[in-house]
Amino acid sequence: MKVLANRDSLILSVFSLVILLVSLFWGRDGFLLPFSDGANGKVIFWSLRLPRVLMAFVIGGALGVSGLLFQNLFRNSLASPFTLGVSSGSAFGASLSIFLGLGLTSLFSFMGAISTVFFVYLIGFIKRSFKPTTLILSGVVASFFFSSAILFMFYFSNNLDTKAIVQWTMGSLSIVGYDEFLFIAPIFFITMFFLWLKRLELNVISVGDHFAITRGVDPDKLRIGVFFLISILLSFCVALTGPIAFVGLIIPHITKRIYGADFRDHFFPTLIFSAIFLVLCDWLAHNLLSQVILPVGIITSLLGAPFFLSFLVRSKEFH
Repeated sequence: MKVLANRDSLILSVFSLVILLVSLFWGRDGFLLPFSDGANGKVIFWSLRLPRVLMAFVIGGALGVSGLLFQNLFRNSLASPFTLGVSSGSAFGASLSIFLGLGLTSLFSFMGAISTVFFVYLIGFIKRSFKPTTLILSGVVASFFFSSAILFMFYFSNNLDTKAIVQWTMGSLSIVGYDEFLFIAPIFFITMFFLWLKRLELNVISVGDHFAITRGVDPDKLRIGVFFLISILLSFCVALTGPIAFVGLIIPHITKRIYGADFRDHFFPTLIFSAIFLVLCDWLAHNLLSQVILPVGIITSLLGAPFFLSFLVRSKEFH
């Protein structure tokens, strides 16, 4: 088993490196080097390609680790950022900003995501229970509510606003410059560092609440604390890029299958391979069609849905 994991890890590592290099140096503008091409080539490399790859790496890593933690904390293989309503709340906030013509899409998106987090916490507080089922069902309720509210705005908005809302909800990494990356990167790395410090407790809680209590871990306190931390990170991510599906769902399953169930073994592989997966999807979004740049959310869904269906059919976990 260890030999198999090492072999698969080597293959994925080489594949990841190739994707990273191709994304940086080759694209719809041809093969570019950071220093040897003309002025236009340097602008494209330093102002477009590099910040986009860095942003994709951070956002992909955040989505993958978030999915991994949600699956561990709630002991639900289908838990993801979308399952718990954070993305739907963010989409509602952005849609409301566009519908009202306020031009504060990112701010409203963040507020919508945070409102979902507080709603889930409020339901848990009212029930005096932060068990996985309570939090997941609260997130599902919030997701349905926000989705209905978005449809309500669709019905009353003009064609231009409707198109803007639809485009935002597809997810996009089409950024220029480093402002967004420099904003999200410190939040991302601080969050990952804190989660790594909590790796032993997170590993214990994945076994079960009773086992965690016998090891001196308060499962409800840890669950709600990590849920808040991850949800805040996701709120910032979705506010900057829009909702991007499937990254947080499929990559944790792949890494757990290769590295085993121990959280400490597949935390960093999940982070790296999720980041590389989104880098690949973003590269495809920019280069798949010669005349059009696709939203990256379309590519993640096109790749993720059949892949996860195949994984679902073959995996013993869902039998």
